[in-house]
Amino acid sequence: MKPFYMRKRVFLAVLFLMSGWGLAIAQSGVIEGNLVDDLGDPVSFANVAVYQGTDLIRGVQTDIDGKYIIPNLDPGTYDVEVSFVGMQTKRQNGVIVSGGIVRVDFDMRSGVDLQTIEVVDYKVPLIQTDKTASGGIVTGEQILNLPIKNIQGIAATTAGVSSQGGEINIKGNRADGTIYFLNGVRVSGRDLPPESEIEQIEVITGGISAKYGDVTGGVISITTKRASSNFSGGIELESSELTDPYGYNQFRGNLAGPLLKKDGRSILGFRVSGSYQSRLDDNPSAVGVYRLPESEIRKFEANPDSIIGVTPVPRVEYMDPNLVQLMTVRPNEQDLQLNFTGMLNAKIGENVDIDVSGTYFDLKNRFSPNGSRWALLNHTNNPEFTRRRYRGNFRLRHRLGTSSYKTATTEGEEGEAKGALIENVSYSIQVGYENSLSGREDYRLKDRLFEYGYIGKFTNEWTPDIVQITDSAFFGSGVQVINQNTGEIEFWGHQGYRQGLTGYEPGSSNPALTNQNNYLNGEILDQFSLYPWFNGARESDISRPWFNIFNNVGSVYNRFSKNRFDRYTANINTNMDLFLGKTRDSRHSLEFGFNYEQRIQRSFRASPQRLWDVMRLQGNVNLNFIDTNTVIGYELLSPLPNDTTRYLFPIYAPGIVDASVASNIQFWQKARERFGVGMQEYLDTDALDPSKLSLDMFTASELTDRNIVGYYGYDYTGRLVGTDIGFNDFFTQRDQNNKRTFAIAPFTPIYWSAYFQDKFSFDDVIVQAGVSIERFDANTKVLKDQMSLYAIQTARDFYAQIGGEQPAGVEDDYLVYVSKEDGTNVVGFRKGTSWFNEVGQPVNSPTEVFKGNIVRAKLRNPESNIQFDDFNPDESFEDYTPQLNILPRISISFPISDEANFFAHYDVRVQRPSFNQTAASPLNYYYFLRNANNIANPNLKPQTTVDYEVGFKQKISNSAAITLSAYYKEQRNMIQLRTIKNLPLSENNIVSQYTTY
Repeated sequence: MKPFYMRKRVFLAVLFLMSGWGLAIAQSGVIEGNLVDDLGDPVSFANVAVYQGTDLIRGVQTDIDGKYIIPNLDPGTYDVEVSFVGMQTKRQNGVIVSGGIVRVDFDMRSGVDLQTIEVVDYKVPLIQTDKTASGGIVTGEQILNLPIKNIQGIAATTAGVSSQGGEINIKGNRADGTIYFLNGVRVSGRDLPPESEIEQIEVITGGISAKYGDVTGGVISITTKRASSNFSGGIELESSELTDPYGYNQFRGNLAGPLLKKDGRSILGFRVSGSYQSRLDDNPSAVGVYRLPESEIRKFEANPDSIIGVTPVPRVEYMDPNLVQLMTVRPNEQDLQLNFTGMLNAKIGENVDIDVSGTYFDLKNRFSPNGSRWALLNHTNNPEFTRRRYRGNFRLRHRLGTSSYKTATTEGEEGEAKGALIENVSYSIQVGYENSLSGREDYRLKDRLFEYGYIGKFTNEWTPDIVQITDSAFFGSGVQVINQNTGEIEFWGHQGYRQGLTGYEPGSSNPALTNQNNYLNGEILDQFSLYPWFNGARESDISRPWFNIFNNVGSVYNRFSKNRFDRYTANINTNMDLFLGKTRDSRHSLEFGFNYEQRIQRSFRASPQRLWDVMRLQGNVNLNFIDTNTVIGYELLSPLPNDTTRYLFPIYAPGIVDASVASNIQFWQKARERFGVGMQEYLDTDALDPSKLSLDMFTASELTDRNIVGYYGYDYTGRLVGTDIGFNDFFTQRDQNNKRTFAIAPFTPIYWSAYFQDKFSFDDVIVQAGVSIERFDANTKVLKDQMSLYAIQTARDFYAQIGGEQPAGVEDDYLVYVSKEDGTNVVGFRKGTSWFNEVGQPVNSPTEVFKGNIVRAKLRNPESNIQFDDFNPDESFEDYTPQLNILPRISISFPISDEANFFAHYDVRVQRPSFNQTAASPLNYYYFLRNANNIANPNLKPQTTVDYEVGFKQKISNSAAITLSAYYKEQRNMIQLRTIKNLPLSENNIVSQYTTY
């Protein structure tokens, strides 16, 4: 009864795991093999031990048939040692384990020197019959010997993989089709650990396991090194200072060892490493770059403009072109990187271990925002890009019992094969967190937005303006004047105030700008045409220079941005061996699990120089010319030229607009409160101290209406907001002053997947079959009609309203388009993306419907306007419909002989659309007419890829093999629609805004 009881208990435990957990993206490998003696007979109950370095990882005993299995090994390089009483101990070093099965067989000999160990270096077989996936593995030792120093370049050493510009393309797929895993947890492909810390990189290009979801291209799985029972460390310094001018320097160091040991083995170990890298030029040109030397730039900054007549012209337009030099290193393009990793490995028991790991990455990189257009004369003001990323990962792994063969604890101890139905059961639980902060800003000004483009303090005064009154309705507010030249009676009077500049005090924020003539804050002469120079010999150096616009010296980068990305992951994985037949060869290696991922994405950007424009426009919007009911003084003057007669004119106070007119603006009020300016006094905006200005002095409408700021996951001032904000809050939320805040939640897409996979052999054919279930929810609102912001009348409602007869070929749900905005003359219909003429016959293009005329939809409510306070978003938007996909995958490997192998796979994979394709916020729709051509479509469906490959691999020598394969890939993309506004728009724009891939 005991064996049955044990099997039942294990089986119930597995059922619990299957029902309560599901799938994970865990990485584990298996070493298995046979032991035979001199006569070819099996060596039963021999000890098999697996080492990594000097650490014993696991040990088992062979069964009665001389077979052994060591499952649940992390990817890496191991040494396998076998021993038996009366036989010579043997060891194979350098066995490379990835996510599959590695066979290591031994021939043991008796009657030899039993005090020595025969050591053989493991050679990866040219024909790996058990490997059903295509791709390659790069070990840590190989990485250290490669001249390539980035993950993407190392991965590109695998056949079928290419790398360009830091991006990976696998078998022709786009770069975003490649996914990355770090120690079993999905991460972004940037800011990975230093190469010195990588134990193994596995690149999978085809026959992808069912456990990998959300992928159309390939998989790059990275495993980092672990702690050991002995202390070890290293320091490495690399520099190009003596060989080239690019200033490449890198320092790397690592330290590993035990914190707690028991019986000579580490039960709590650590490993830490760090690297620091600096480069003067992170993207050197092969032929050099043309730049004006910094010494010459400083001269022009000191005197940047010339005056021709009354027009200021940049002096550099007339400079000697020979001042420009060909430079090997791009100036002010420094790149600094700090990369740190740490790991704790705890062995709680013989079958339980815990890993806690983390990484930190910090990057500071100066760059030219528009290449040579910016950098030719202004590289001293190159802005800076920064990125800081944190990652943390926790993993618990538990093996339920031992393998089917008794664990080896003492050399020569014999065990007994249990012959269980289910064996080698294990599960792992992983949780991970990733946070990334990035941004772009002026190198000097950072987040001091009001200093971008700040020239200095301009003081003004407002004087009464006495003008002739021509409107008889206002004669009463003026004074009767006799024109001495014509003898006619005219009316003159105070009709407004005239602004005049009275003083200027240079600022210190942008010294070069303070030297420019006749410009205000934010209004700078920062670009010009190079037509007058760069002729002759220089013309060949810069292509068609007279068509290029170059930034003037002293220009300030007019952009500030910050982004935040958070990723939460939870993975649970279970694997086991199931024996259904009478022999040990009837093994089914089963895997199943669950993976959950939540992303939170935020962004804020501003065009700071334009803030001064808004301040000047809005600073005195409360003053509505003059209040003729309030006299504040009198002036005695002669309004007509050559007339000595003096008249006494009343001077009126500035008038204040009704509060309702300024319902969505507040700078005029907040600035007066902060700087102590009276409500009926003119606000001198260019005289304000930039250090005392802030974005919260404006309303969201003031800053977004002129596209000065854009955001999601932050408020309009750049402060972080939570995920509790709803889509409709953008249209309804107001602050304590009853001003609309335009609140926008971060994007929070949700993804989960589950899989089941079985790997078994059938008449020498190795089969890996599985199914993946993937669900993606964009977790946002989308347009109900992808080609209209507002609801369009259906044919049924339209003809019921006008009382006409609906054409026989027109279905009730067809949407109606008319010749005039409020007209009833139908020109065509639409259903989804299909177009029909006026009688319901399908057409190939909307061009046949509109014939070059204006597109006009028959709206249900012609008064609908998204910018009105009474707009109801529920009439135009609906929740995204989550996408559920069930994806079969099968791979087979059939060894024709020891030197030839046939393989094939069939995969169906999906990948959710990229964030850039789907990131449309309520703000984008609110300013629909302004930026319709740039609105993404959050209603895109995942891309589907069906992948077939059949191949043959033949060994041609001891060190070479040839592979021939036929590969076919079919991609099924939904039409990627960009939203189309339904107000007057030419039909050409409609055609250009949706694309089929």
